[in-house]
Amino acid sequence: MNKRYKKQKQSLLIFFLIIPLIASWATSKYMFNKISNKKTIKAVKIEERDEIKKQIDGFDIYSIQVGSVKNYKEAQNIVNNLENASIPNYVHKKESAYKVYTYVSLEESNVRKYLENIRASYSDAFISKIEVGSIDLEYTKKYEYMNEVCKDLSSMIENMKQESQFWNEYKMGKSNYDDYIKIMNNKSKIVDSLTKNSKKFKGKDAENFEKELSEFCGLDKKNIESVNKNLGKNDLKSCEKLFLSSLFKYNEFINNIKNI
Repeated sequence: MNKRYKKQKQSLLIFFLIIPLIASWATSKYMFNKISNKKTIKAVKIEERDEIKKQIDGFDIYSIQVGSVKNYKEAQNIVNNLENASIPNYVHKKESAYKVYTYVSLEESNVRKYLENIRASYSDAFISKIEVGSIDLEYTKKYEYMNEVCKDLSSMIENMKQESQFWNEYKMGKSNYDDYIKIMNNKSKIVDSLTKNSKKFKGKDAENFEKELSEFCGLDKKNIESVNKNLGKNDLKSCEKLFLSSLFKYNEFINNIKNI
């Protein structure tokens, strides 16, 4: 009887010792998979064990999609109708479709208030949520100037948030022309800094990242030049349209560097 009791006791002891070990192994494996699946962008080739990692935050873009058509001519017809109604717009080509968007914000509620009026002309219109993902940029001390690039990109995101808030407040009479000029002057400084730092990239290890960054800066510079021309004509409506396009261009830039 005592022998049988001792065997049962030993079996229970082994059971309670093994189960936590199995659970711990399974949990560790799950956590490893979760961490491994996180996207890390190697901005440059990692040659040493002194890598630096910086995170660039993501955010959500909300815009009203009024149409998705197969050829550009159809999209342009929609754009012309929106232009005649003084409604900001942007055409984004995705795969084989041309998607036409109007109104944009980083807050859904700021876009939703326009949806009913838009549906009066475009019954199938809906609010589209475009997720701009966060990324980790990884590099070594050899490329320490990447610290400034990361700082500038974070400043760019903050600037876009400020401009998004401006357009909402401007339409409610809470912001004015001078507020917008201040935001755009700051954006110009950020783009100039990014352009300057992009020229510091040397060697094949960084050429793909440098190429994408330079192209993005070039597009944003043209955007700012167009804004300045519109401001000279007191045409803020066209400036809002440029804000819509700049958000989509930033999203394209992030998606491109994810594929490096």
